[in-house]
Amino acid sequence: MRPASPHFLASLRDSHVIAAAVDLVFPGRTDAEAISVPVESGSVTIDRTAQNRRSGSVRIPWSLDAALNLGVDVRELPLGGYALVRGLRYADGSTELILLGRLRVESVNWGTLETAATLELSDRMAQVRDEPFTAPFAAIGQTPHGAAVNVVAGVFGSSIGYLTPYMPAGTLGDITWTAGRDEALTQLEQSYGAETYFNANGDFVFNRKPQDTDPVVWTVDSGELGVMVDARESLDRTGVYNGVVVKGQAQSDLPPVSALATFDDPTSPIRWGGPFGHVAMIADSTTVTTTGEALAAAQSLLNLRLKQTRSLELTSAPNPALEAGDTITVEFPDGRTETHLIDATTISLSTDAQAIVTRTHFTPTAEQKPAELQEATA
Repeated sequence: MRPASPHFLASLRDSHVIAAAVDLVFPGRTDAEAISVPVESGSVTIDRTAQNRRSGSVRIPWSLDAALNLGVDVRELPLGGYALVRGLRYADGSTELILLGRLRVESVNWGTLETAATLELSDRMAQVRDEPFTAPFAAIGQTPHGAAVNVVAGVFGSSIGYLTPYMPAGTLGDITWTAGRDEALTQLEQSYGAETYFNANGDFVFNRKPQDTDPVVWTVDSGELGVMVDARESLDRTGVYNGVVVKGQAQSDLPPVSALATFDDPTSPIRWGGPFGHVAMIADSTTVTTTGEALAAAQSLLNLRLKQTRSLELTSAPNPALEAGDTITVEFPDGRTETHLIDATTISLSTDAQAIVTRTHFTPTAEQKPAELQEATA
């Protein structure tokens, strides 16, 4: 969760008013030259399962007369412009600003007779995707996080920040990438159980995947002071695996390496060899060079697939500081209390609502069962 004051977080459970603004950075200009405009409507989505973690759209006032008066034209924004979308929340007469993202302007649409324009937005990973390697990129001897930084630095250089809170041990083998930079990042993610993305400030991040032990940062609860508006639960076996095989390549004169990770909890119906069957995903990696690396990558992918067994769609009062990948507590009206990982969240810039998609393992613990069921089975 992005930094926010205790007063701000407490105010989310009281009555408040939503407002939003966007700072437009035109091609060739700096943040100091940005032009701030109000937002009529729109939304920002943060989705850790998407290649572009941040995306959105905003509708802003605009006309040709306004363009002449300001000396800028929003029709130039898709040629290298950015939008800094900021959600503002007013509570008890105070305000606090939360940056939702530094997003590239993908397109501008407007009605000829209207005085408004709609901007479609995406984060900087879109630029990484658009700029493939123009010469072979040799990664031999580089650390995984160092290689990821160098891949992205080939696009942005020193104009952005690079954060590597996850630094797996070891170096890459004889690997050369010649296609898309985004494909190179995907291979590094799969091989080392990592995530690569751009944060709200537009800085590149190489981080480990969320863990079950990550601290809870927010509670979505029901009741008089709760923020839950609605909740819908679903269970689907599509995309669920109880085994993962990762195949890698050692040195050119050695045979390929591989490893199988399986889910073996004897109490679970999706255990390897149980009623669910032997449902294995096969993943090839050009960055895995040892059996140990293959097993670590397989286990990471297995953990991800297991957690897709149960999903929850929440509607809540907005907390614009929440991030995809955050761990939250969900307190249901029936007495259940569960820990969930946020896969995606969409924040409306014009209404007091936030959509949150989470996932967790479907097998309930004693604490997760409704109070009535616990009493009946005691």
